[in-house]
Amino acid sequence: MDMDDTRRQRDLVVRRILAVSRVDPELPDLATLARVIAEGLQTHSCRIAVADGVTEPSAWAQWSAESGGAGLRVREVRFGGEVVGWLALPVAVFWPGPRRRLVTDILVVLGPVLDAVRLRLALGRELHAALTQVGAIASARQRTVARMDEQRRLLERNLHDGAQHHLVNLRLMVGLLEHQLAVGDEQAVIAQLGTLAEQIAQAEAVLYETASGILPVSLVAGGLCAALAAEIGTQDGVTLHLPAEPPRYPQAIETAIFYACLEAVTNARKHAPGAAITVTLHDTERGPWFAVRDDGPGFDPLALPPGSGLGRLSERVAAVGGTVTVSSAPGRGTVLEGVVPL
Repeated sequence: MDMDDTRRQRDLVVRRILAVSRVDPELPDLATLARVIAEGLQTHSCRIAVADGVTEPSAWAQWSAESGGAGLRVREVRFGGEVVGWLALPVAVFWPGPRRRLVTDILVVLGPVLDAVRLRLALGRELHAALTQVGAIASARQRTVARMDEQRRLLERNLHDGAQHHLVNLRLMVGLLEHQLAVGDEQAVIAQLGTLAEQIAQAEAVLYETASGILPVSLVAGGLCAALAAEIGTQDGVTLHLPAEPPRYPQAIETAIFYACLEAVTNARKHAPGAAITVTLHDTERGPWFAVRDDGPGFDPLALPPGSGLGRLSERVAAVGGTVTVSSAPGRGTVLEGVVPL
């Protein structure tokens, strides 16, 4: 092969290498590139590897007209003073002659090609890591929003269940004072003003505690029985039946049962004024069982509108794995029962 033939062969191989690279400059088909190089060098096998963050070839792209890959010599492909990949060819290609000089030219041409592949792979990894991080941030944001929404709903329920019964008591007291004033019993009004002031202070304290996200002190310090005795047992017309040895339960369960009983008593006082109310708590094998009974006029449970207080009460108990049932009928009073399995 004379000099002109060698030059033409070199130019042909270089053009074919560049043609393969232009199809996808960032990630060319290395197996096709190996075939082009092998055919240009008129040899049976060629392997190409990219230095993708490694110091030795780990993943070869190859073309071979024969099985096996024995007898290959590996040469480094450099670009900008760095090793960007490797080229493996049969040993015979490196014998002195035109093919050996052609290999040197091919190594020069392959430099920027493999460097582009290396950068594309690195960019892909960084993009994947960035997308993963974005996904993690989005997931964390969703969890934060969900927790904030749950805290908002909890605050809303606590305001409804905790503060409402104090406000109902205030309304009843104001109604009583109005009646006493109407009949001219000023002495009774004066005697009740201290009680009214005390109830206003209690309502203010409950609103402050709820807005601060704090549970009643009696519930945190003394448990469910102590909280029921402090918040419900002092009300007129309410009777408590509690265990002689007050048990303790997980705080979430005690909170759910406490507010469920509180709302049930409030509902009874609101819709059945003057009715006798009984609150019962038992520590059973299944878990805490509670009931709130009144001998008021009763109602038809099927006639309750959606979103009623009883629905919210059931949701609160269901949130800790419990269930609530309501039995009532016109003229038969109302019984609310619930249990939270442990």
